Amino acid sequence: MSTSFVTLAAVVAAGVVVVAVAWRMAASGGADGAVATAHSAALTVVHVHGLHVQAAQWERIMFGEPPHDVGRAMHAALLAHELDARVITFGTGASHTADGVVEAQHVRDFMLAN
Repeated sequence: MSTSFVTLAAVVAAGVVVVAVAWRMAASGGADGAVATAHSAALTVVHVHGLHVQAAQWERIMFGEPPHDVGRAMHAALLAHELDARVITFGTGASHTADGVVEAQHVRDFMLAN
């Protein structure tokens, strides 16, 4: 069986990265080398870089000031929708909120609630 991958990444805004991964797997079916099975797939992932929650203007950077400034997290959600991304990931910035929640979970929970 052989597998080949192609990965493309692009920074589309400060703190937001889009990663597209495509792969193809093939298995030989016999002595003549004929391909018995072949599978191809692609996945688009949007990643939001973390930022320490105690950083100056953290909430504005992550969530923006609607309606004109959407911030990193909401920009990622819009991109994910436009690109039909299957996954959004959040960096944690190695920090926790005052109640002990890691940054990535806090951002995710905020996005789901809004």
